[in-house]
Amino acid sequence: MNGAMFYLREEVKLVKGHIIFMDSEWALTAISQVQFWPAGYLAGCGNGNVNGVLSVDISDWDTCGRCGKPAKACTEEEIRQEVRDQMVRHLPVGSLDHTNVELTFSSIPQSGSPIRTRPRTVSRC
Repeated sequence: MNGAMFYLREEVKLVKGHIIFMDSEWALTAISQVQFWPAGYLAGCGNGNVNGVLSVDISDWDTCGRCGKPAKACTEEEIRQEVRDQMVRHLPVGSLDHTNVELTFSSIPQSGSPIRTRPRTVSRC
């Protein structure tokens, strides 16, 4: 699966396990990674500002999103913005505000292979 990661200054506690955004245009699913890590794990990662990680999968790359384009036709920045826009309709107010998002990362298919790089600010984990 491919999608986006949102590295958050404050953890967004949603549910234990996976979240399905049933009416999202790109059939998004997500999971908060922090629930699987020991307390304090993120303190030693990256720049020390990240306290939550929301991992999002895009399951439908062919349907047009709110931006008017399918995921497969979007740039990495467009994917991050569109995924955020589709999710904020369902999350607590402020969860994905720019003030809470420290960093985003996306893996998008190019020639059938996803990009496999990690953001530099969190690569020490």
